Amino acid sequence: MSDNRSKKPTGISKKLICTIIPLMALAIIMMMTVNYITTKNTIIESAEQTLEKETDANVNTIELFVESTLSSLNRVYDTMKTVTFSSEEDKLKYLITTCEMQSEIPMGVYIGDNTNYWLDPSGWQPPEGYQVIEQSWYQEGLTHDSFTLGAPYVDASTGTYIVSATALFSSENGVDAVISADISLDALSKDIASIRVMNSGHCFLVDTEELTILAHKNAELVGTTL
Repeated sequence: MSDNRSKKPTGISKKLICTIIPLMALAIIMMMTVNYITTKNTIIESAEQTLEKETDANVNTIELFVESTLSSLNRVYDTMKTVTFSSEEDKLKYLITTCEMQSEIPMGVYIGDNTNYWLDPSGWQPPEGYQVIEQSWYQEGLTHDSFTLGAPYVDASTGTYIVSATALFSSENGVDAVISADISLDALSKDIASIRVMNSGHCFLVDTEELTILAHKNAELVGTTL
């Protein structure tokens, strides 16, 4: 009888242990799982907030660059419209100063019209058979009252992607003149590639209408469709 009494508590203890340990293990696993999910969600939420803040800041930087560039070009436009130049030579001298206005616009501001008149401060001369009215920058400029960015294209002289900012300069007696400036996307890409997002990320610029990549750290992607 005494032997049976001594064995009974031991059997109950084993049963309790066998029941409690799995429950404790399950509870720990559940707590770890809840903690993992909570921590994961907190980290993701924090990362998303940081990404959103940095993206907004970088977008503002890019917008500021575009607005600043167009503002500078429109000041040139206003000067050309309001100042009375004594000769074509004086007009060209003023346009030559635009070649040093901004590193992204190395060729400066030029003018062409539908009579094939051409005034270019960079010294570039159109090849034989070149027709101003057939150029995309000219056709775009006819629709803009102030400098506006157009679609990117490959520059025939450099073989690199550029985007022209154009505007209708004058329209008198059937002669339509367009003023234009070529913005180098290579230079712009370098500026934008220097922008970092959360240390390891980077920015690139896209034309939201055409979905064309305007600037990217990978030069091969510039001009391609997103």
